[in-house]
Formats: sequence, structure tokens, C-alpha cells
Amino acid sequence: MPEAASFIAITESALRTLSKRQSTWWIALPVGWLIWKGSQLTSEAGALLNQVDTERFVEWLIQGQNTNFWILLGGSLFVALLKAPFRGILFLLLQKEPQPSENPKNQKVSPKELFRGAIFSFFFEFGYWCAIALIGLILSISCLLAWRFNPSVFASVVEIALLLLIGISAYLYFIKELASLYCILGRTSPRGSIDLGIRLFRRHSFLILLFFVYLSLIALTFSFLTNAIMTSVERLFGFTRDGLLLAGSTLFLFGTYYLFDQSLRLAFFRSIAATPKQPVTKQPATKPIENAPSIMNG
Repeated sequence: MPEAASFIAITESALRTLSKRQSTWWIALPVGWLIWKGSQLTSEAGALLNQVDTERFVEWLIQGQNTNFWILLGGSLFVALLKAPFRGILFLLLQKEPQPSENPKNQKVSPKELFRGAIFSFFFEFGYWCAIALIGLILSISCLLAWRFNPSVFASVVEIALLLLIGISAYLYFIKELASLYCILGRTSPRGSIDLGIRLFRRHSFLILLFFVYLSLIALTFSFLTNAIMTSVERLFGFTRDGLLLAGSTLFLFGTYYLFDQSLRLAFFRSIAATPKQPVTKQPATKPIENAPSIMNG
């Protein structure tokens, strides 16, 4: 299918869903603050890392002169984990689109469902970062061994380790995204959700990669426009980014973009995970590859 046209349709669907679910808008403020705080901690950690001489990087890691860096990095990861429960709640609220003829009480998601969505969203996020940490530890040990016993190949080993870490992290990220949606919306077990996520990624790998490129372009555009607006406001009105008005506007923009981004991911997932209805025939029905419960409107 024409990917550009389908992405535009998915974007329109995401905007319609978000406009109908005003009950999700409150999530913009707490998540906006978490995004702002996480970006601040990450920037400070990156600034410390840039001060380290490349030739002495391994010594810097071994000699324990990086306490502040690990504190800042750990803080940014902790903030990322705090966003996860809000994400599970948001998906459940966005999934159940209101119908004009439906009883308003039936349009609400039960607290038990929201709690389950928050817990499993946190579970998948935490598991993902634990897996990345374990893989990073294993690759770091190989780099340290190369630095200790054969320094001449150290640079090559580091490059290979970084490529492996990036590739594995990307693959696990895609599986985590798909599996968490299956688990939260389809109410499947974590193990079954992971299996479904792997099969869905294998079936639509190119389209999924293309979609995340599309998300990245939207994120870059949003970041550029936000910085341009903030810089213009600073110069025209003399506000500072630490000021209350500008800081509040930043939190609102970050939170609003987060709602749109997650709504877009949900619309894309529903478009590739939904199994189209087949006409009834006398031949036995074949088992769909997803083998998943319905993730459409509950």
C-alpha cells in the first residue's frame, strides 16, 4: 500500500481519537514535566561526557571519576520509567472511543484495567532497560579485556560493540513497543505478548521501520519549531527559560506532543495488528499469524 498516504490517514485518525478523548488531556502536564526533567538530566550527563578525553575514556570509567555522570544518567532512566505507567493508562483511555449511542458509563475504563495497564507498561519498560544494561555490561567486559590484553584492537572492538548495542537495542525496542500494546490492549500474558510482537515485527518489519522514521521526522520538526518559538519569545519579551510562564508553556508543549505521539503509535499498531474479516466459506478457516485477541474498540 502507499506508505505516505497510509501514514497521513493514520495521523488523521490519531488526531480524531485524541480530540474525542478529552479525559486523556490531564496526562499532558505530569508527563510534560517528566520529559522536561529527563531532557535536562540527559543534557547535563552528555555535557560531563563531552569533557572526557577520548584516549582516557576507559581510565575515566575504571577509576571511578564519573560518579556525577552515573547519577545523572540513572536519574534520566528513572524519569523514563516514571512515564511508563502514564503510557499504559493513556493507551487504554484512547482505545475506547466514545460512541454517540453508547451509555457514558460504558465508555469509561475500570480502575482495575487502568491499574493493570500501568503495571504492565512499567514492566515492559523496566525489562527493556534491564536487558539493555545486561547487554551493555557484556559488551563492556569484552572491550575492557581487549584494552587490557590487546590494546591494538581496542578501537575496532569498541566500534563492533557499539554497532551490536545499537542494533540489538533497536530490535528490542520495536518488540517492546508491540508486545506492550498487545499486553495492555489485548489483555494477553507478557510471554504471549512478546511472541505476538516478534511475529508482527517479522511480518511488517519494513513498514514498522518506515513508521518510526516518520515519527523521528515529526519529532525533529517539533523540536525545531519549539526551540524557534522559545528563542523568539526570549528575545521579544525578555523571558528566560527558567521563568514560570515560559517553563509552563514548555511543559504544556512537551505534554501535548507526547499525547499526539502515543496516539499516533496506537493508530499505527491497530492498523497493522487488526485481522481483516474473511468471507465465510465451507473450507476450514486458517489461523491468522497474529493469533491475538481483538485490540479494537473494547
